[in-house]
Amino acid sequence: MVGREDRARYRLWIIGDILVGIAGALVASLLFPKLGIAIGSGLVREIIYSAIGAIILLLIVGLFRGRGRW
Repeated sequence: MVGREDRARYRLWIIGDILVGIAGALVASLLFPKLGIAIGSGLVREIIYSAIGAIILLLIVGLFRGRGRW
C-alpha cells in the first residue's frame, strides 16, 4: 500500500516540475527581450531563454519546497 502512495506522489511531483518548467520558460521568453538580453538568434534564442528560465524557476521552487540544498 505504501508503494502505491509513493508512486502517486512521485507522479504528481513530476507533473508539477514540468508545469513549473513550462511557466519558467514562458516567463523567460517574455522577460529576457524586455531586459535587453540577447543570446543567439531565432529558434536557438528561444531554446536558450526557455532552458534558463525553467532552470531558474525550478531551483527557486525547489528551495521553497525544501528539496534544494543550495
